[in-house]
Amino acid sequence: MRAAASDMERVSARLSFLIVLSGVFVVLSVSKMAGIQIMHHDEYLQRAEQQQTKQVSVQARRGDIYDKNGYLLAGNVTEATFSVFWPQVPDEKTAEVDSLIMLLGEYSRYSVPMQRGSGYTVIADNVPWEFASQIINSVPEHTDCSFVTRRVYPMAESITPVIGTYNENVSQGLEYYMEDFLEGTDGVSYYQTCSWGEFSAFDATAANVAPVNGKDLYLTIDSRYQEIAQEELELAVEVSGSSWGAAVIINPVNGDILAMASYPVFNENGSLAMNHCIQSSTEPGSVFKAVTLSAALDAGTVSLSDSFDCRGSYIEISGYRIGDSHPIGEVLDLTGVIARSSNVGTIQLASTIPDSVFYEYCRSFGFGSKTRVEFPSEQSGLITDLRNWSALSKANLAIGQEVSATPLQLAMAYGAIANGGLLY
Repeated sequence: MRAAASDMERVSARLSFLIVLSGVFVVLSVSKMAGIQIMHHDEYLQRAEQQQTKQVSVQARRGDIYDKNGYLLAGNVTEATFSVFWPQVPDEKTAEVDSLIMLLGEYSRYSVPMQRGSGYTVIADNVPWEFASQIINSVPEHTDCSFVTRRVYPMAESITPVIGTYNENVSQGLEYYMEDFLEGTDGVSYYQTCSWGEFSAFDATAANVAPVNGKDLYLTIDSRYQEIAQEELELAVEVSGSSWGAAVIINPVNGDILAMASYPVFNENGSLAMNHCIQSSTEPGSVFKAVTLSAALDAGTVSLSDSFDCRGSYIEISGYRIGDSHPIGEVLDLTGVIARSSNVGTIQLASTIPDSVFYEYCRSFGFGSKTRVEFPSEQSGLITDLRNWSALSKANLAIGQEVSATPLQLAMAYGAIANGGLLY
């Protein structure tokens, strides 16, 4: 009896210990739960929301580029890609994928019945947004529709020398130079996710930020002139066997650039070639003689009735002979000097202008400085500084040597001659 009583006491003691231990565990658990729900409520709620919410960038629309008449030069096309992830498609749902293929019609990569795959399969891509938006609600479960926006250029290579190119990795030309103006600012949307990570619903209560679209850019370019200039330039380069060419059309009344063609458009490696209208400077040669004539007339050192002896084949300056490339053999007036492109007559014309005055006129026509247009990588050209002139410098400058200029600089200089002296 005594042994039995002793055993009962030991059992009772163990039960008491277990009860006390269980009580302590319950108290600790309640305390922990209270700490989570009360003291750390906000912290753990935020963690849970972060695990259940996904942030998605909402792409801003890049600004379009138009010519002066509102013709689209660079724009955006949104296209859809339809795909299926076969591991999530039950066998009995395969027919629904076939239905989608039939709905996509000519845009589908496959015909029905489609063979099941083992992973991710693109059913159709490059599907126009207008068509995709009409069937988006008919997309069956376990298939996906995603949209991608890409840059398009309706005039293709004809406009490329002016605006350059753009894709998600690199931009060139005006597309690069005006990036901050065109690109806009992406927005942010939040979505609630399922336990396996897929989006389940848009979270309208989250701090969603709408995208700010880029601004549209309007150019002075006239696409009709641009297309003609580019086509004719390419033909001229091919016929002449030249390595490159440039053509510029401007409106001298207001300085608008109506066309700016450059060839070649692309390098052999496929990269965008330089725009020779603004990035290549060469000695203008006889093209510069009109500037010399304008400077002399404006300075009042010659008149239209003046004549110049061009009967000799050359003119001697400080022991150096500079001749005409073709025999003139007669006395010419100002019009004749320019019309016959006489080096001898033009140098005589320049000799009537003081050195400093002639130099300042050349600078006033824009030579040695960038133009006022906003184009990236424009070259300023070169003109020998007056302080570094030799005895031959003025004679050389008069006939377009010791100076380099871009085609755009020359066009703007001629525009100033045509409009009465206003350089744009």
